[in-house]
Amino acid sequence: MVYNFYQVRAASDELDRLLKKEVRAFRDELRSSDGLVNGQISLEFYQKKRAHWPFPAECIPWEIWIIKINVVTLPNEHGMLSEVYSTAEILKITVLK
Repeated sequence: MVYNFYQVRAASDELDRLLKKEVRAFRDELRSSDGLVNGQISLEFYQKKRAHWPFPAECIPWEIWIIKINVVTLPNEHGMLSEVYSTAEILKITVLK
């Protein structure tokens, strides 16, 4: 099992709410579709650079966030708890590095 985890911090409550809403909707879409159990969302932040006439403004990405989602169906509560503890341990190691 491969875990990619990045600790992201943003000072915008509005951005945080919007991201959570969109990620949940995407997760729910994955859960409801047949056979599709993973996906990816990319969020790109751009800086708009003015251009001199007659050229259009240029948009330059200064940061890109990639959110990977894997929907896991576990057979029972024991399997779920085992996965939760395993994931928590991996996140703890990653964050405390």
